[in-house]
Amino acid sequence: MEVLLKLLMDKLKSNRGNSMIEMIFVLMILSLLTTLSLSHFPNLSRKQMEIIKERLQKAQYASIQNHEKIYVSFRDKTMTVGENVYHLDPLSCEDLSFHYNSHGNISHADTLICAFRNNRYAFRLQLGSGWIRE
Repeated sequence: MEVLLKLLMDKLKSNRGNSMIEMIFVLMILSLLTTLSLSHFPNLSRKQMEIIKERLQKAQYASIQNHEKIYVSFRDKTMTVGENVYHLDPLSCEDLSFHYNSHGNISHADTLICAFRNNRYAFRLQLGSGWIRE
């Protein structure tokens, strides 16, 4: 036990520093952890865009089914469909408002731009058919 303690104290007193191999090993571990943690976020934002698309399609179907206008708006990190408000975290979307008429057509053609970090996603809302395209 005393020998182990003496070796440990000698190592701590040594001014030699770390070897190059130790430094490379630590940097490899840090870069691996960073890569793994960042790879999760694009999937998260992509999933959120799929949810937005699904909600827009449901609003369109509801307008046809109920023969009524359904208003949709986007403000920063919120989406409003009729009277329902949805939070879009982590996405942030540009301001946009439109409605579906009783035939499921949108009031005007436009493009919805949403962003997460450096990634930008776009939905094209087409006049006439009213269907959503990515």
